[in-house]
Amino acid sequence: MVKKETTKKKTKTAKKTKKEKKDFDLFKWAKKTRKEIDEARKKKAKQKTPYKGKGAIRAKVLDKTKVRNILNIEEKFSVGEFVLLGEAEYYDLQNNDAVELSEGAKKELSKRKKKTGFFEIDENDLDTFLGGSDEPPKRLGQGIHEGQFYYGIKTNNGYGIVTSQNQFYPAYEKVVINGKKLDKIPVDKIKEEFGLDYLTGFDGNAVDTIWSKKDTICFLKKESKTKTVKVIFQSLTEKNKEHVWHPDNGHHKLVAGFTIATYCFQLFDTAPRLNIFALTESGKSTQSKQIKYSCFNPIWFSKGTDASLFRSVEGTCGVPILDNFDKLGDDLKETTFHFIETSFDREGKYRLCETTAQKNWGTRIYLTFCPMVINSTIPFEDAAVENRCILIRMEKTKKRFKKLKPKEAFWKNIRNDCRLWVLESWQEIEKTRD
Repeated sequence: MVKKETTKKKTKTAKKTKKEKKDFDLFKWAKKTRKEIDEARKKKAKQKTPYKGKGAIRAKVLDKTKVRNILNIEEKFSVGEFVLLGEAEYYDLQNNDAVELSEGAKKELSKRKKKTGFFEIDENDLDTFLGGSDEPPKRLGQGIHEGQFYYGIKTNNGYGIVTSQNQFYPAYEKVVINGKKLDKIPVDKIKEEFGLDYLTGFDGNAVDTIWSKKDTICFLKKESKTKTVKVIFQSLTEKNKEHVWHPDNGHHKLVAGFTIATYCFQLFDTAPRLNIFALTESGKSTQSKQIKYSCFNPIWFSKGTDASLFRSVEGTCGVPILDNFDKLGDDLKETTFHFIETSFDREGKYRLCETTAQKNWGTRIYLTFCPMVINSTIPFEDAAVENRCILIRMEKTKKRFKKLKPKEAFWKNIRNDCRLWVLESWQEIEKTRD
């Protein structure tokens, strides 16, 4: 027994010594890197790749003068040229916004920081250390920033926003040829030029309809013609009467008003939600589909709610349309109830436990404020949820109606009309609200 215990103690000591040796080697590597950098500076090397030592970081030159001054070399650089740097140079240059790092270099640098803990932000530099903005992040789907109303749109290689002043700010990956390789450099003019801080990108694939390319270009070129809200409202009301029947004729107007409101709900503190309640074959699915074809960024779903839905709603400000709510399981119903409650108010947030990039569990907060449409054959059992919904009761009828055609030009045109009216009249809407 005594021999075994002694052997265990020796093994633990050996492991500990090995770990200490590893930590010492990492520190030694970092110290050696620092020494190589200092030597490179002293020599004032006249070359386009001033640092060629172990662990070099590749960066793109944004400010040639600052790069020359900080590296203390006389070589003339051009903007857009790539240079190799050590970690210390990178941090010096980064603080002066002189270089831009590729995504691959950022990941590599992040790995080295985790291993060594050698290169850290200076806690005395409060501006850099605290960072961030005083305002909470906004959402790309729609909103107000710097006195302009904006809409998020999908682009060929990313996304962007269009503002009420006919401006376009894209976010995409720029491809740069580097020898035999292609480097992808992220460009985000939404943050850099428009100054909009946001959490989730605009996923155009998550919504069922988008602003057409032709209509977007017409608006940016100031060639669009805006219709009055009265004309838009009447068109939606008459179109609704062509496809569904309501015992209360005023419900056609209610649906039209709800549809228009989805295009500017970010101007208000609460978002409307419709509960279409009816027995089977009463036209509730047809009514939901008609709203889907005409409302702002619809997200049709029928299998409950999950992280993908929350992320899509956060980024696109989409309108979730839940078909056949009563067919959901009890657990999914409870989740949906919570989602309905939290997304009703601007201050509402949905908290979800998720795994992080480091494979640890953490709390993710989603900004889910949005309008909603829920259809069901049985009434809600939750009073709080029921109080947050506008109830539309439908009944069966023997009348025959036109069949819905998703590709009919009316739907694309009415969506464009609603966007144009809000972009032109959002300030008037704010005054009316107040």
